[in-house]
Amino acid sequence: MAPLTNYQRQAKRRIKRALKKRYSADFKVRSLAGRLVAALAAAAAATTRVTAVNALYGTTFADTTTFVNALNSAGLVGTVTTALAGSAAGAPALEYTTPVANANNGQPLAADVDLD
Repeated sequence: MAPLTNYQRQAKRRIKRALKKRYSADFKVRSLAGRLVAALAAAAAATTRVTAVNALYGTTFADTTTFVNALNSAGLVGTVTTALAGSAAGAPALEYTTPVANANNGQPLAADVDLD
């Protein structure tokens, strides 16, 4: 097998860094999504409690906030829970593993702030 050219090494390094960022972002999103589902479950418990207090004392306090009501109306809990259950952590929708062809006469591309 021929040794990798500078161009191929650069591509390999950039791909590795890009995938690392993707996995890190996926971990953060999953963590926050789990916390959101837990927070909305706590809001549902609070709604039950406020409803009970309203019934007991004859008050008319709103049982949910506008924000929580909007999230519940949008079906966010079910959507997030389904999305979390339907995918493995860090699993890409589609992964290409084709080796990088030698291009640019084997020379690395110019430095790029977003990619290097």
